[in-house]
Amino acid sequence: MRSQQEIHSIWRRSDRLVLPSLDKNESVDVCVIGGGITGLTVAYELLAEGRSVALIERNGIPEGESLLTTAHLSTALDEPYSSLRRAHGREGARLVAESHEFAIGEIERIVREEQIDCDFTRVPGYLFLAPEDDKETLAKELEACHDAGLTGVSYHGSSPSPLFPIGPCLRFPAQARFHAGRYLTGLARAVQSRGGRLYSYTEALDIENGPAPRVSTNRGFQVVCENLVIATNTPLGASSLHGKMSPHRSYVVGLPLPPERLDESLFWDTSSPSHYVRTVAEETGDQILLVGGEDHRTGTSPHEDPFRELIRWARERLGVDGNASYRWSGQILVPHDGLALIGRIPGGESNTYVVTGHSGSGLTYGTLAARIIADLLKNR
Repeated sequence: MRSQQEIHSIWRRSDRLVLPSLDKNESVDVCVIGGGITGLTVAYELLAEGRSVALIERNGIPEGESLLTTAHLSTALDEPYSSLRRAHGREGARLVAESHEFAIGEIERIVREEQIDCDFTRVPGYLFLAPEDDKETLAKELEACHDAGLTGVSYHGSSPSPLFPIGPCLRFPAQARFHAGRYLTGLARAVQSRGGRLYSYTEALDIENGPAPRVSTNRGFQVVCENLVIATNTPLGASSLHGKMSPHRSYVVGLPLPPERLDESLFWDTSSPSHYVRTVAEETGDQILLVGGEDHRTGTSPHEDPFRELIRWARERLGVDGNASYRWSGQILVPHDGLALIGRIPGGESNTYVVTGHSGSGLTYGTLAARIIADLLKNR
């Protein structure tokens, strides 16, 4: 049995890279701040376009909120398509769907081309009803999904899964899952092989904007660049973006799963906040059920212990019980209009870019952001 101190994100059990801290001044085309999926993918994409890149991360690499997810790769977001269509119109909802389909495909391409051993697998995903909702909720969402171009989404009167033998649901085909830690480690190695300069335990203390941004770090060295990308989940310093989103805490527990209940599909429900579920195999071959949810606004106190509530939910809804082998929480930023904030930083220099407001879809948003920023840098 693991000790209390060993209860942490399951993705952090991968081998991590041994990387230096910044020990000299650097001058590059692009400086990236943040060593999660966004920063690493931005570096990867820009190196492919011939840019010189230095990436700094205040902790180890890989790091950040990317390792505090359940590693769903899905076209379904925290915000339902019925809500996205209402807020952004039919064309806006269609672009959202296409963008996240693109992001999943990009991860698949990188896994294949870089031969990253991270258990990437295409799987179906199921949206199932919360006890307080009725079938009309699914009917509205199905219609909105089809209107957004997700025509493969289908209604099922009962889940075909041995893990979720409960009630009606929507089936989303061609979703995906992977081992987040192994993927990011492989991506970091790919960045290095392309000539990217990665520096761990290097914190950005001050940013001097201008035609040649200058990033001062905790050890007294600087990175001077032509373009700056801030990929730190929360934007550094004072920014108007802070007022466009709210911080939330999200929780995950890992429970032992009997072999006969194994299903590699993804699952999430219509609750608010939602629950999201998948399985993952440990190196021993034992299966772990990851159950996430119980989100609440940061700074507010939940009525019950979130970890205990997730265990209770898994027992009552899935018939899965046991002591948590893993438990962790992460910080997510929820944008008020349901969409991430990606692009040139408002009110700042045109050569400074920011990625934030991922909500619960940071792995696909982070991948998508790399392509958006690469296109902006090329004026595409």
